[in-house]
Amino acid sequence: MAVMLFMTRRAGLSRGQLEDLLMKGAIGDRPSSRARKAWDAWVDEHGDPASSLLGELSALRAVTVPDTAEDAVSLLPLALWALREQLLLDGIEIPVLAAASPRMTASYLVALADGVSDAEFESEVAAWMAARSPDRAARELLAFAAFSGAQPRLAAVNLVRRIGVDAHRAWWDAMQRPELRGYARIALSMMAADLPESSLPMVLNPNPDDLTWVAADLLALACGDEDPDPEQIAEEFNDAIPPGEESWIFGLMSQSSQPEVAQVLTALGRYHPDRRVAKEARHAARAAAKNATMARAGRGSAHANGR
Repeated sequence: MAVMLFMTRRAGLSRGQLEDLLMKGAIGDRPSSRARKAWDAWVDEHGDPASSLLGELSALRAVTVPDTAEDAVSLLPLALWALREQLLLDGIEIPVLAAASPRMTASYLVALADGVSDAEFESEVAAWMAARSPDRAARELLAFAAFSGAQPRLAAVNLVRRIGVDAHRAWWDAMQRPELRGYARIALSMMAADLPESSLPMVLNPNPDDLTWVAADLLALACGDEDPDPEQIAEEFNDAIPPGEESWIFGLMSQSSQPEVAQVLTALGRYHPDRRVAKEARHAARAAAKNATMARAGRGSAHANGR
């Protein structure tokens, strides 16, 4: 139970989830009716073991236990440190984030998102942004995003979006990097009306393949499982493509010949919980799949002619 609380320390586990965790540990995920009856009889006589264990942990000041079964149980700092020490003994490396400072790198700032509460993270972001100009903050975050995996790249991109129009020159330069070109295209298009007249000119002819990397990130984050979670797909999609921008982005994606684009559009059309978004994705997926098929046929003909 303690290790699970440590691993889920940001989102937390409710008392009800912990009770279920201990029950499954004792009688399995799919217990027989006999095993379940034996468990229920034991709990009726002795009480739920999760409640007893939480009571002991609370007495040790290792956890805070909420009044309701739905609210999250939280590990207190001493317990967090003790569990980290135990896991280190088992050879599991868990780095300690340094205290926030103006010299904190963009990578550490992004890593904080999964290690502290939302309120703490917002405070650190504000302090980090205040210690540098908007343009410099945007460039540091985008430089990190270009060499990151899908999840930290998306987190860094969203932090740059929060800077607003002051980040437009950094976004323009990010157009030179394939990993960031799609995100830069989206950001620059969203802020086009607010850009100063003296700003760099906008790209007039969008390339459908600019969004290939965005599609690949979405596939890696939410659409790669055999049984994707619709809510997770919606959450990741909204992080990558801001709400209200779906139609023109789907229109651009529908012109792509890249298989990743067709795959992510198909997954969105099948699993996205918003019916309008799902319908538009399905229309775009059919067009993108047709483009991909034609591109493969064209490459096949070229190879045959080469022989």
